[in-house]
Amino acid sequence: MKHRLSHKLSIVFASLFAVVLVASAFSVHWTVRRELAASMRSNLKIASDLIRRLVETRADEQWGALAGAVQMADLMVGTSAAIDPHERHRHTVYNDYTGEFMEVDQPGLMVGGRSVSFDSSLAMEISRRYHGIAAFYQRTDHGLVLVSTSHPAPERSRGLATLYPTGTPVYDLVMRYGSFQRRDHFHGAWHLTAWQVLSEGDTIVGAVFLAVKQVEMDRMRRDVLSILLAGDGFPYVIDASSSRVVFHPSIEGESLWQYPHIRDVQFRRDGFLDSVVHDIHTSEPREHVLSYSYIRPMNWIVIAEAPTEVFFGRLRILQLILLLIFGGAMVASVLLSLLVGSQITRPIQAITGKIKEISEGEADLTRRLDVISNDEVGELCEYFNAFVSKLHRLKLVEQREVEMQLRDAQMNALEAQINPHFLYNTLETIRYMIAGGHEQAVEVVQDLADLLRLSIGHGERYVTLRHELDHVMRYLAIQRVRYENRFDVALNVDRQLDGLYTAKFILQPLVENALIHGFRTTESGGVIRINGWIESHEVRLSVEDNGCGMASSTLRRLKGRIRQGRSDGSIGLLNVSERLRLYFGDTYGVQITSRENAGTCVTLRLPLLPIEPEQVEVVHAVRRAPVRMPIRRSLHHSANSRNK
Repeated sequence: MKHRLSHKLSIVFASLFAVVLVASAFSVHWTVRRELAASMRSNLKIASDLIRRLVETRADEQWGALAGAVQMADLMVGTSAAIDPHERHRHTVYNDYTGEFMEVDQPGLMVGGRSVSFDSSLAMEISRRYHGIAAFYQRTDHGLVLVSTSHPAPERSRGLATLYPTGTPVYDLVMRYGSFQRRDHFHGAWHLTAWQVLSEGDTIVGAVFLAVKQVEMDRMRRDVLSILLAGDGFPYVIDASSSRVVFHPSIEGESLWQYPHIRDVQFRRDGFLDSVVHDIHTSEPREHVLSYSYIRPMNWIVIAEAPTEVFFGRLRILQLILLLIFGGAMVASVLLSLLVGSQITRPIQAITGKIKEISEGEADLTRRLDVISNDEVGELCEYFNAFVSKLHRLKLVEQREVEMQLRDAQMNALEAQINPHFLYNTLETIRYMIAGGHEQAVEVVQDLADLLRLSIGHGERYVTLRHELDHVMRYLAIQRVRYENRFDVALNVDRQLDGLYTAKFILQPLVENALIHGFRTTESGGVIRINGWIESHEVRLSVEDNGCGMASSTLRRLKGRIRQGRSDGSIGLLNVSERLRLYFGDTYGVQITSRENAGTCVTLRLPLLPIEPEQVEVVHAVRRAPVRMPIRRSLHHSANSRNK
């Protein structure tokens, strides 16, 4: 429900008027002795009830803080999680129930899009938000295994259990109810704890654990005794069963059963009592008023006690008090008006400042205006944030298109570098073959013509995998003639890949690298294998050779250059990697494995695209649910068979 500015102003003036009325009521109330006595009782009652509520709510507020922590954690990470099969962790856990250590091998756990397996950053972030303890447990065949925590166990104290085995009470409660709360003792203190399951679809894959520390008795004692009463009055707490003093400035632990008024308090448990009390230190009798309240959860009675003369002796300062009340009300009204005015104008100033930044081209479009308001100003801020978000998305789309055009230009430049040199060598080979009367010269000419036809295309960014395979097979057919059949080609590509779409010109640079670098010392017996298959609703293409391979240090440097976007001689391979990540997202790209004197394998990870994607929206398209296609038997093509 929206609150209008007029409503806010009404509330402000009503509040000021209420303050004046309350002050006037107090002036009338305190002019009469009878009303003064009632006020005395009321003040003591407020004090006793305050202490009772303080003790009762210490536990309640801790449970409330824990509930708030659960809600906050739910907002931060939700209840969804995912298992990352590509990430594995092997470690040792301790079974508190059997006293045995066991070794566990488990995949990674992703929560809120972030890995929490042995990475405590997310747990620490949650912990800092509510000043408690946060931890993540992963469900395995052994039970719930601790994978990260914000607070490791202090030295020489029992910390969080690293394993709750299957069938134990905690495990069964988590699996049965999804969330529950309880008290537990660890880190040398009692804590209030909460569990909330994390699911991947309908499968429970883990749980988030939250804990806050219970209030200590020392802190509760300080809070109780810090409440001041009039004169030399003081509050104290006794046990309702034994009459022993729980909290008192000087006689804690002593029994007060010998005092008749204490026995009356124990019997009645709630109310007021006028009594003549003998001073503990001087034994002088003094009239006292007692207000007492029963604390049911602790079985305690809180007593607020004060001498009556303290209250009646303050009649002479009544006028001064009234003046102070009215003065305070005036100051408060001025401050309240300033505060409301500031709350109204500050969001508007923030909006105008943001608009100025946008007009000057200096705005950070990722930052939102954080305005908490349920009136027209708050609604305006929400609309403005939506506008800035849309503007930011449009800017990202424009930037991505520019980057894609840049990569296309780099690819065209790379083709322009390769084609003249390759064409010259091929024509020179054809000339020698014709001069030598080789009949295979006609086939080479046909292969060259087909290769040029496939290379020219129509300027498209995406082609079918069949088109890409035809292109590379024509290229290899020509190179086999040039290299005098020093290598063979084995094509093993699933036929259902033929109609799928991918980026253009991604296989020829890999094959060329195999010829130039892999077979630089090979005189005969070389083999280039081109494989294609579907795995986990993704397309995999690999080009492997049995050439000289690479040393592990060379392979590490090559991977580092590709990861950092530096070519250093690997222009074709870097161009393929960068274009795949730009077109399809960071999930896709190039993977390289190699062993010295054993060969190299370059694998391309591609999205499964049965329909030609849009030029700009391809990254969003590959993130949608993949099309399920039946896996059919792969076709094996010999090196000498060419699909015309």
